[in-house]
Amino acid sequence: MRDIEIAKEYLCRENLSVVIVRNGEIIFKSSEKGIKPIYKLSLERSMDLKGSSLADRVIGRGAAMMCKYLGVKEVYGLLMSETAVEVLNKAGI
Repeated sequence: MRDIEIAKEYLCRENLSVVIVRNGEIIFKSSEKGIKPIYKLSLERSMDLKGSSLADRVIGRGAAMMCKYLGVKEVYGLLMSETAVEVLNKAGI
């Protein structure tokens, strides 16, 4: 199963707000709302996220920019803003 599929499955099954998977392993999950969990993670483990896949309930422009900065390769959002899509597309995500 692809990393993004694993992240999507856990997001819904465990009612989480964000799940990050790399090489078939969940490396981060949180039920905190908003951009806070991604922001805190970027301060703590930014080098660990390159090439990972992220599933989130809501992806706005700020979250999309964080994903770009962190080197996330795939992003899934249950709800995603148009500006987030633009940022991700320009970044090749």
